[in-house]
Amino acid sequence: MSNNETETSGIRNLDHGKGLRRTPGDGWFRHFFCLSDRDVSACGHDRSALRPRPPLSLASPSRAPRRRPVPARRVSRPPPVHTGSVMDVPSTRFGRMKTRTRHTPGAEEPQGTPGTRERIVRAASLLMQRQGYDGTGIKQIAQEAGATLGSVYHFFPGGKQELAVAAVHRGDEEFTVILRELLDGEPDPAEAVLAVTRSLAEGLRESDWLDGCPVTATALGTAGRLPDIQGAASAAFIHWQEIFEAKLRGSGVPADEAAELAVTVVCTLEGAELCAQVTRDERPLLTAGRQLARLLGGTARTDRPDH
Repeated sequence: MSNNETETSGIRNLDHGKGLRRTPGDGWFRHFFCLSDRDVSACGHDRSALRPRPPLSLASPSRAPRRRPVPARRVSRPPPVHTGSVMDVPSTRFGRMKTRTRHTPGAEEPQGTPGTRERIVRAASLLMQRQGYDGTGIKQIAQEAGATLGSVYHFFPGGKQELAVAAVHRGDEEFTVILRELLDGEPDPAEAVLAVTRSLAEGLRESDWLDGCPVTATALGTAGRLPDIQGAASAAFIHWQEIFEAKLRGSGVPADEAAELAVTVVCTLEGAELCAQVTRDERPLLTAGRQLARLLGGTARTDRPDH
């Protein structure tokens, strides 16, 4: 065996001994074992085709020191200006302006302004009244109320569903106040119902037909899937029926008949208000009011029976 064959065989044995599957012509193999031109020629490779490789250095390359990124300076931004938002149109349901005071998060609340929770419920009630439950988000409610998301979830850990229930209760209370005022101002139930329909029509017209019944608007989009909201809406309707029933019974209408008439009045007013809102016309409400007045005028008695 020649010297070239001996050296080549030794290289191959060393290669296989290390478990390497490289051929003697590999650049790494040639560089590692410092093969000469004669060795490479013996393995069947052309030395001139090899590219020179830089010598290996055991010293670790120098690295530039890492610099921590400098955080950007926070710039205070002015509160957002709302243009074209549904909240830009003040609610005028029942012909009365609702006071709406915006609050900047973190700012000190002036004396006499509503608290954070009240502002959140008020914003949720108005937004759901105009956009429905599904069309209203927690972030929009917080923005319109001038509160943080943390404040919203602090007062309402149940999220939007719990907030919607509170908004329905608020709608119930608002209509109850107006309803009692109108019914107490008219001794005749027929005239009292006419006053209610006129007030509803005026509120729709002044709000550009945006402000319908907040309870109905919130509950319709959740029918069959959110029982808590449905329960709150059902309780509101029953409450209003009881107010009308008490008015009729106070005018001498028998209890059974007064209960049925109260259901008729509330259902008719709710449907007529929705029809007027959709058609952007107050005539459905005024027509329903006149027919209800006729119905109540034929049943109400100003004198109570002696027995």
